[in-house]
Amino acid sequence: MKNLPSISEDDLRLLSKLLDRLESTSAPDRKETIEKRTRKPDWSRNAPEQLEAAHRQIELAYKGTTFSKFRKELGDSFPHGIRDDLRVLLKVVESALEDQRQYGTWPPPYFATRVGIVLRKAKRFDLSKRFEAAYAKHVVK
Repeated sequence: MKNLPSISEDDLRLLSKLLDRLESTSAPDRKETIEKRTRKPDWSRNAPEQLEAAHRQIELAYKGTTFSKFRKELGDSFPHGIRDDLRVLLKVVESALEDQRQYGTWPPPYFATRVGIVLRKAKRFDLSKRFEAAYAKHVVK
């Protein structure tokens, strides 16, 4: 029989904190988020410094800050090296949702999917379902 992954008390506290926040807050405004994703500046009317800021906003809406932040912190093993590390997966999910709120970035589904997988492998189906519902509530499609 395979050894089931265990979830530490610290990981459960982190998950509980994230779940409480997701379940008790409203989703980002869909219209505002879509506008951030699709905003196109008027390139012909802006000064060079405004063009640079506009380009940065487009880049943030496309990429966000999550990947660069975690790649810097965790090195080249990110994202594959964290596939079963619940603590890091939760932090990435939280960061990706914050990117969505600030910049309109589409949160990558891989990390939230991995959270669900890790929870189900640990036979925490209740937490997996709760997490998936709370996460889905916050992702703007």
